[in-house]
Amino acid sequence: MGTNPFNFPRLADMQEFARFEKFLQNVLWDEGDEDAQHSTNGGKQMEIHRVKGLVYIGDPYRVIQGVRKTYDVIEGVQEMSEIKLSESRLVVIGKYIDQERISSTFTEFMGFPLASWQ
Repeated sequence: MGTNPFNFPRLADMQEFARFEKFLQNVLWDEGDEDAQHSTNGGKQMEIHRVKGLVYIGDPYRVIQGVRKTYDVIEGVQEMSEIKLSESRLVVIGKYIDQERISSTFTEFMGFPLASWQ
């Protein structure tokens, strides 16, 4: 079991956030499909147990909380000045996480690459 956080730029608007949700759904719902597997994780199927994130959409932000194949999006309520994060971040918790596959899927849906894996 491992924790895999990655950063990405603030999203410009709700249209970009809709693309982000499509990315998230693809990763969560297809994570065990054999067709979606790459050799970078030793041929083992990804098992995503949790996702947590903070996604900036301009200045406001949304909080992502997910367990297995379900997730919720909650409007952020904490003051922006209290948050010590300049980029959006998503944390993927599970087994056999294929960072290469997640990165390429993110770029495919968003049109720009992840800023970094932590």
